[in-house]
Amino acid sequence: MGGVCSCITRPPKSTLVPKENICEDMDSRFKVVRVLGEGASCEVRECIQISTDLVVALKRMQKNKMNTSLFEREVSILRDLDHVNIIKFIDCYMDSNNFYISTALCSGGELFDRIVRATKFSEKIASLLIKQMLLSIQHCHSRSIAHRDLKPENFVFEAKSIDSKLVLIDFGCARKVNINEEYTDIVGTPYYLAPEYLKGKTRSGSVLFAADVWAIGVICFILVTGQPPFNGKNNNRIFLNIVKQSVKFPKHAKLSEQLKSFILTLLNKDPLKRPSATEALKLPFVSKGANLSDKSLSNEVLGFLSQFKHETKLKKKLAEVVIHYAPKKDIEKLRNMFEAVDTDGDGELTVEELSQVLVNGMGYYKKKAMQQAQVIMDKCDTNGDGKLSFEEFSHVHASMQLSSDEMLIHTCFSVMDENNDGTIEIQELQDALKLDREEAEVVFREADLNGDGVISFEEFKIAMSGGLQSRKLTKSRMFAGVGKGDDLANNIKMGLDERPSMSSKGSESERKGDSDSIANNKIVP
Repeated sequence: MGGVCSCITRPPKSTLVPKENICEDMDSRFKVVRVLGEGASCEVRECIQISTDLVVALKRMQKNKMNTSLFEREVSILRDLDHVNIIKFIDCYMDSNNFYISTALCSGGELFDRIVRATKFSEKIASLLIKQMLLSIQHCHSRSIAHRDLKPENFVFEAKSIDSKLVLIDFGCARKVNINEEYTDIVGTPYYLAPEYLKGKTRSGSVLFAADVWAIGVICFILVTGQPPFNGKNNNRIFLNIVKQSVKFPKHAKLSEQLKSFILTLLNKDPLKRPSATEALKLPFVSKGANLSDKSLSNEVLGFLSQFKHETKLKKKLAEVVIHYAPKKDIEKLRNMFEAVDTDGDGELTVEELSQVLVNGMGYYKKKAMQQAQVIMDKCDTNGDGKLSFEEFSHVHASMQLSSDEMLIHTCFSVMDENNDGTIEIQELQDALKLDREEAEVVFREADLNGDGVISFEEFKIAMSGGLQSRKLTKSRMFAGVGKGDDLANNIKMGLDERPSMSSKGSESERKGDSDSIANNKIVP
């Protein structure tokens, strides 16, 4: 973990670390259980404090000038917070190479994951969750702290029990503010940014507080509809929609007027007219939550929610098709791009190599490039080896095409809809993707949101929007110049049109395709 400290006093160091916590060997203080998460220059581990047997989350940050500032800001903020719905700070440490922050361990999992797995999710439950979010941010604001990166991933459950408290974590972007002072920096995650962040103006501390409330409004909208209020095929389109579009509730979401009113109040585009966290807690949806319906929201909402967070199985299978039928010129461009990034020529990309291409080729600042590179790696490193192969790199491109290329989406749907009735049946899906029946049923069931036994075009589009598109990636920047999809769409149409029809009398092996080929490619042209 920490190693022996040969020169404890060498810079950088922090005066926030108590003398007794400047140690020569962190392994003598903490036993590592497992890694919980990794970033560009930090890592969070589940550890056991040897002296007390206390199980904690231990964040390790490499010592450098930037991290020294981040470490001190995070420690000073966490020390100033004390609330049941906020992660509990325990202590901080440093050795010769790293800073460490010890906090309570939350073992109940992320907000969305718990909801998707639940057998029931109602407006009443949503009200209880939103109330806890507002209470956590109310406490932050009372201590003059703006969180600035509120999103579902930063709310976790304290324990696995059904009545576990919701806890706000990750104060890496938070800062102490003066309500009358002006601020210019922009941090956060695209879907949850308030419109005032995107207008190029300075913002007072009170406006930063209002932006936290906006983010809770966005989270609430996603919780009860399964999709963001302002969507788009890339970040620029999302930003434009946040500023220009009005809030519209999807038809599949049957919501009470009380809930709709609450969301619209929090998503007021004027920060000065937006309620404070304290005022939001007094709104009927939260203050009278006990009177709300306990009837479970539709399965469609949970389906949308699952697909918003994760790349669907259907999209993954179609990405393999896209790669298989990609025009040779596009594959060559992808290969050239990959090899240009692969500076050591080992056939695999590290986070550092990805970061470098973002700096040199796309104009990212070094810090932002490392963060973006880590996002790409976390999402696309399918075998978990910490590196990106060319196959995984190609999957990124294919997945993002399926998120943003309307022509490609229409082509894939029409080719799979073999009988041209405007829907995809399970047999059509099985034939097109050359899957065995059991796998086809799993893929089909996830995409058939309303459970009517067919995949409509709307359901198909939703399946294509999940996963990579909902992250901080944009095709236009990551894969600039690699095909517009016209040739690819034609290739897919010609290739899949050659498959046996549903009425074919061919043998079972002919209909399913050679098992070895299926195992390797899932597509037999």
